[in-house]
Amino acid sequence: VKKSKKELEKLYHLWFDTNSSVLLKG
Repeated sequence: VKKSKKELEKLYHLWFDTNSSVLLKG
């Protein structure tokens, strides 16, 4: 469970960074 949570957090941060970049560019 901890490992899965860690993976989800990694994906979340990656998505958040990408989404933020798109918003800034937009």
